[in-house]
Order: sequence, then C-alpha cells, then structure tokens
Amino acid sequence: MSWRKWLAALALAAAAIYFFRSLLSETLRAGAGVVTTLVYLAAYLFAIVVVPLAFLWLGMFVYSLFLRPYLRVWHINRIRQARHLLDAVERGKNRE
Repeated sequence: MSWRKWLAALALAAAAIYFFRSLLSETLRAGAGVVTTLVYLAAYLFAIVVVPLAFLWLGMFVYSLFLRPYLRVWHINRIRQARHLLDAVERGKNRE
C-alpha cells in the first residue's frame, strides 16, 4: 500500500474518531473497553459506507432491469415514428 493510501486511511480514522468522540468517551467511561469501542466504531463506519453502496447497487439493478429496456424501446419507437411520418408526408406530396 502506498503512503498516500495509508495517509488517507489515517485521515478517515481521525475523522471517525472526531465525529464519534462522544460515543467513544461514553463507552470507555462505561468500562466497555477499547475492543468494544472499536467494534462499535467499525459497525458505524460499515453502516455509513455499505448502506449507500447498497442503495446505489439496487438503483443500478433496477435501471438495468426495468428502465434501460424501456428507454431503448422508447428511443427506437421515436425514430421509427419520425420515419413513418416522413413517409406519410412523401406519400401525401405524391398524391397531389
């Protein structure tokens, strides 16, 4: 791992400790210990990272299953309708 990745991981850990300092101090005062505090912190970080990624994955799945085929058909029909309209205009000009 390069030093930039280590620095980024350290910065994220420092930010997590800063944001969760009240939780950390309460659990340490309650005598829960450092390991329990780290488990709680890991669970919160997991929830903060995984839940948005799960919603993103679900959105991409719904798009690929439902929305992409619908948009494809809509676009094809739009092109086809324009072509049929031009053919109808040409047939109308030829009759006159």
